[in-house]
Amino acid sequence: EETEIDFSDAPDAVAWAVQISDLHVSVFHPNRAEDLEILASRFLALVRPALVLVTGDLTDAKNRDLSVTRQDEAEWMQYQKTMKHVSKESRLPQSVFFDLRGNHDRFGVPNRELDFFSRYSISADMNRVDPVQAATVTVPGGWKYLFLGFDDTMAIGLRGPTNLFGHPTDSMLGKMVSLLEGFEKKQAPSSSAKVAFGHFPMSFTASSESGRRPEEILARHGISAYLCGHLHTKFGKQLYRLHSYPGSGTSSRKNEFWEWEIGDWRGSRTVRVLSLDHGHTSFVDIRLDGTMNFTTIVLPTYPLDSRFMKRHPAYTGDDEDHGDRIRALVFSEVPITSAVAKVYDSKSGSLRLVDELDMQLTWGPNNKAVFYETRWRRNRYSDPSALRYWLEVLVTDSSGRKTASELRPFSVDGKVAELKWGFSEFLVMGVQWGDAYLLLFWLSIGLLAAVLLLPRLAYVRLKQKKAYKNFVSSVLAWNTKSGGSYLEYALKSVGWIFMEGSRNAGLWWGQLALVTWLVFLPWFWGYPFGDGHAAGYLSRTGWHIQELGKSGLASPDVLVIVLPFLYMVVLPLSVVIAGLSAERAACEAHQAKHCGKTSKSEGSKAKVEKKRCVVCSRWRRKALLAVCLLIGWLHWR
Repeated sequence: EETEIDFSDAPDAVAWAVQISDLHVSVFHPNRAEDLEILASRFLALVRPALVLVTGDLTDAKNRDLSVTRQDEAEWMQYQKTMKHVSKESRLPQSVFFDLRGNHDRFGVPNRELDFFSRYSISADMNRVDPVQAATVTVPGGWKYLFLGFDDTMAIGLRGPTNLFGHPTDSMLGKMVSLLEGFEKKQAPSSSAKVAFGHFPMSFTASSESGRRPEEILARHGISAYLCGHLHTKFGKQLYRLHSYPGSGTSSRKNEFWEWEIGDWRGSRTVRVLSLDHGHTSFVDIRLDGTMNFTTIVLPTYPLDSRFMKRHPAYTGDDEDHGDRIRALVFSEVPITSAVAKVYDSKSGSLRLVDELDMQLTWGPNNKAVFYETRWRRNRYSDPSALRYWLEVLVTDSSGRKTASELRPFSVDGKVAELKWGFSEFLVMGVQWGDAYLLLFWLSIGLLAAVLLLPRLAYVRLKQKKAYKNFVSSVLAWNTKSGGSYLEYALKSVGWIFMEGSRNAGLWWGQLALVTWLVFLPWFWGYPFGDGHAAGYLSRTGWHIQELGKSGLASPDVLVIVLPFLYMVVLPLSVVIAGLSAERAACEAHQAKHCGKTSKSEGSKAKVEKKRCVVCSRWRRKALLAVCLLIGWLHWR
């Protein structure tokens, strides 16, 4: 479904939109909706965007202690009331609001009866029923911008925690292609740009039935950026990723687009202003709080941040209409009297001001949104480094208050700085978890098979040769004078520990049966939609619900149960069982060799020495039993 929006009250070739995500409206946390009514209303009244994108997790769908996930109609009624209030107070029509589901909005939704999104969302009010939505924004200068949104939540919504991933279908991807191709036929690439939005990062998006992926489609059709939410701010504040695919045919140009996760409204009250200026895409994230500190917002639209913003694919740098100008959008509740662009050089290791340019107001003298430009000698800033030169736009309002944009590096040569992730950022953005699940699952099974089968085979072989006792003696009697390296001793010790674990036939066969069960049989039975709905069982391949005729639901979402159980319970337990067996064998051997030789004539002195014996004190066994308690606690959680 496609919506046409005329955004004529804007500078030539410029449009802007606002993104809000992960609202988590909750009956237990009314301040989330209250702040949305107050802060978001005022913010949107100031910015007056062409579109407002609400990218999922509209309601929280959890009980007070977060132990149960379920839909609460009261939360949806509150969401509807809040968004209508925001629309009214900001004086923006509901038609410019585009909301879509997140995984929380699908918790425990097996049928239409509990699908409150279809009753209380803005999309429902606007009769936008298709999972793929498109809005074409027309701006002065003949430019058009396509915003493509897609809802790839589960078609049949399971409760948490096995409802974590986006699940695009071939049908949904086909509709995306159809809308993109339709737009491309109507509008020339030189005067258009495309932005996509959804809830799930691509790292938490599964492949379709035929193995197709949405990012391949977005890259092939020249999407500039993909806006998403889902991850909040717990893993980092700059969860961005550049997707790159080979160009089509003989073209050497890569098909690239940026993925920008926003954070959330729930905890950080973050909103994003996205601008498109002659196809160049940039944004600024703003944290709204009780101090109402967004009186003035400065968003440079050109040059772009060379770390993670997107130049128009057709831009060559030779367009004198805009490439030779520094430009910025300014949103202010107080009239702006002046704007200055400052260029800094960081070659010396610190920022040194090298240029200061007065900017001219070119649009919007009577609006809260204004546009400033200034010509500059951009060739002066050509450099192989994408991080040498930095830009700041400083504006002054009629009260004398000064507001500066974020300092951001730029490259007139189109260089892109290497995006550096921390470990947590790499974990959630750089790992394709749908593929990683299978790899990590079979890796854990391989490790379990190795620690069970290899020691057993080695033990049987040594026993057949009647060499096991000598092998044990060589391990227990080892010292620096007996020869051999520390590495050799460590390897023999580890081998002996696991061989001791395999000697108890009952325990060994029990562990082997458990691993076999986990691979081939159901893990447990339950009600994935909640009490009173269809029952099913969970296995490593997902949920299987016979009543609905469905199998393999929530794959790879089940990794949140499968992988922690394998890596934090089963695998450590196998190691602890081997450790306890080895500790017992070592203690028995020690007592037989040393403690058992004490004669009665040695009296109380021998008893004291025995009491002080480190091995006989069994501290290793106590430590291993403490580990058992820890594993039990993790399993209980």
